[in-house]
Amino acid sequence: MAAEVFDVKLDPDGTVGIELHIKNVGDATATDANLMILASSPKVHVQMKGSQAAATDPHALIVPPSSFGAFAPYTMSKLERFVAVTVAPNGEKNFQLTFKMWGANFDAHEVVMRLNVPDAAPAAPEAHSPPKP
Repeated sequence: MAAEVFDVKLDPDGTVGIELHIKNVGDATATDANLMILASSPKVHVQMKGSQAAATDPHALIVPPSSFGAFAPYTMSKLERFVAVTVAPNGEKNFQLTFKMWGANFDAHEVVMRLNVPDAAPAAPEAHSPPKP
């Protein structure tokens, strides 16, 4: 079965925002959770939403454990963690993002999202009045 492809519309600044909702689906409190977001192309840049810091590797983002803290299983807490990122495709039309999370007491989990930046729809022709006789 082929992975679903998501069409994204770029903001006027050429980026797209993505918000991750992360649940602990295990049965123990997750500790020291790390999240890595890796773009399939080095042209695609990923950063935390609102961050102005220059990345050493702009197509890979690592969110450290301090961003998550320990979090209890969703079945007990009904709490999610949220991570908001900004993605700049920089001309790439088709790419994927790999989201990989691991921690001190749980194995790595990985999800791949395929994204497509469709060409903008052509502008509608301007309406002109017929010439006056």
